[in-house]
Amino acid sequence: MNHPEEERISAYVDGELTESEKSIMEEHLQVCDRCQNLFQELTEIKNLVFYAYQNIEVPQAIEQQVMTKIELTKMENLFAINKIPWFQVVLPVLLVALLLTSQPLFLSFGIFSSIMKVIFSIIPVIVTIVPYLLGVIVMISLFAIFLSLWLLRRFIVSKVIQ
Repeated sequence: MNHPEEERISAYVDGELTESEKSIMEEHLQVCDRCQNLFQELTEIKNLVFYAYQNIEVPQAIEQQVMTKIELTKMENLFAINKIPWFQVVLPVLLVALLLTSQPLFLSFGIFSSIMKVIFSIIPVIVTIVPYLLGVIVMISLFAIFLSLWLLRRFIVSKVIQ
């Protein structure tokens, strides 16, 4: 005898079979004691679970609490600054502040003095170049936008003509 799989009997118990599958299963259950016993066990388990969870009272505000927690988690992930260790933010700021405020102190210590002189001579150059770099970046961005628009227009016109 060809027995259906346990998942198929479980699907029958849950009402998930089509009408033709359901009629085939019912015919098999009438003649097969083994599958009939399995069907009864699964039905009892389903009923026990149903009655056990039916007696549990869920607080009325549970949905709102869950949704609030989800939104808070989304906001925490969006602004995940608290996941960055403090020293990765504070330490560089303190070092830069120390270097900028104590320039005369460091200029008197040999090799370190030479390094600091180079760094402090480069800073004004970088500060004066940044606006020009920003201008170049803006110009390249505008060129890319206009080129994209022109290519998009050509593409649309070619599709309309075809």
